[in-house]
Amino acid sequence: MRVLEKNENMKLEDYKARKLIDLLFKFLPAWRELSKKNRKWFFQNANSPLDSFSLSLLKQSSSKPEITSLIQEKPTMSTAKKDDCYSKFQKEIKFLMKNQRGSSILFDLLAWEMNHSKMFSLQKKDTK
Repeated sequence: MRVLEKNENMKLEDYKARKLIDLLFKFLPAWRELSKKNRKWFFQNANSPLDSFSLSLLKQSSSKPEITSLIQEKPTMSTAKKDDCYSKFQKEIKFLMKNQRGSSILFDLLAWEMNHSKMFSLQKKDTK
């Protein structure tokens, strides 16, 4: 993924800047120097970094057509280009995870696991 694209102003597009911030917030709770109070705040307030995996899981998990219709069959980060899409997706992820008593950060980890579980699953091998 090209995070910075050359343009006249060398500006980082909003949706890409948001993803970088979301990725930082995803890993901050693991910082040993962080107080319990701040760690709890991050888990409660951080957004899920949006990528093809999280968008795919969101499409599968949401029952709201106003969300699922915005996500193509093979989603990409450009799906979240529009400000209203990004906000809608984050709001829906928070809603889904609140019902599961989880954090938006965990949604990202779940999306990764669901998309890579076959890669790491054990295979039964015939040894005869």
